[in-house]
Amino acid sequence: MLRQMLNFAGKQDKMAFIQNNEPYMLIQEYYLFYSERCEIFYKSRHIFDEEFTVQKQMSELELHENGVQFKNWQFVKSHENIYVQISDLIAGLLRKLFMFLDDNSFTDVISLAMKLNDIPGKELFTILCNLIDKSDDKSHLFIKNANTQRM
Repeated sequence: MLRQMLNFAGKQDKMAFIQNNEPYMLIQEYYLFYSERCEIFYKSRHIFDEEFTVQKQMSELELHENGVQFKNWQFVKSHENIYVQISDLIAGLLRKLFMFLDDNSFTDVISLAMKLNDIPGKELFTILCNLIDKSDDKSHLFIKNANTQRM
């Protein structure tokens, strides 16, 4: 049934949902990942690494709160901003952790954590878990896992 639905006009070699798309464009509305955080945390200032396609789309946005337009974001060159570099490092580390958590059961995660035999590894794992817990306790909106969850 699914194979029949995916076939384009009865052709076995083409699928409708991947035809006539813009070349090299995976997600056209990628800027929504950025704008969502700006809207949710509208009282915060958001500094993003340069992404020219996202910047163009964001420049066309008009966000409002209580009838007042706001623009609480800016784009910078990451190699010129140590805070963006650190943020990228932490985001990459958290991405790997979330992927690991998505791929393993709770029991497996605890078992693997207990097997960490070096002190820095245990400390880092504990610090990350505490940071996530503390952030989640403050607001569930602080954590954004954009990974595809596996079944």
